[in-house]
Amino acid sequence: MTVLPRPCRALIPALLLTGLIAGCASPNKPAAPPAAEAPAAAPAATKAPPAKPGEVVGYMTRIMQEASGTPQGIGLLPTAEGEAQAALKYAAAISTQPDKLDWMHDQAAYLLHTLDPSTGKPGDSELGYGLIPAIKGIITNGGLIAGSSDATETIRAQARQVVASAENALERSVKLKLLAEAILNAKDTKSAAAFARTVTTDAPKVVDGADANGDGRLATDGSEGGLTAIGGVMVSMGEAKGLSF
Repeated sequence: MTVLPRPCRALIPALLLTGLIAGCASPNKPAAPPAAEAPAAAPAATKAPPAKPGEVVGYMTRIMQEASGTPQGIGLLPTAEGEAQAALKYAAAISTQPDKLDWMHDQAAYLLHTLDPSTGKPGDSELGYGLIPAIKGIITNGGLIAGSSDATETIRAQARQVVASAENALERSVKLKLLAEAILNAKDTKSAAAFARTVTTDAPKVVDGADANGDGRLATDGSEGGLTAIGGVMVSMGEAKGLSF
């Protein structure tokens, strides 16, 4: 039986017994030097993230081409325009039968749903997103364009025009909503018909804007514009970024 040298036996921890016996079994043989550590691998080169379009381009795209939550993911302005066309249809229809309260009630309910899908009842023309939510989205993204770090001064000015026209369109849309609610609450044809005439007159202003100060033209700052004015400014803005809307 091989007897391990005393120094070696004293130093053997129980958990390392197996690994050390080979070194202690031959006292005349020097212990092998510890294996050299492998050099640490060089850190992998950091891969640059893919280039992203500027903030301005993203916000423009949401307004004009592609936005989450809209029907088929289309832009906020096309959504607003589609809902506005449905609203114009219902607004015009309300006044066609002023002697029929049920008719005016139905058209007002369709108009309400087109303006705000949480109210009224669905008709056969609207997209289901709502004119008011679409316009609010335009206002939000127009403001983001104006505040973007990669926006030129020209683009900032154009974005402010977009916001001004969208705020006009929103104000008029909210007024239409209040009028439609008044028609729904009307108890007789006379009062309902009075509200209906105002709806029919005011609805086109959401799209076309209105010459509020009577100078024969829409203000260049967007303060009298509507959805059509927004589209024109956005096309010009897109051209500055090489985009075709």
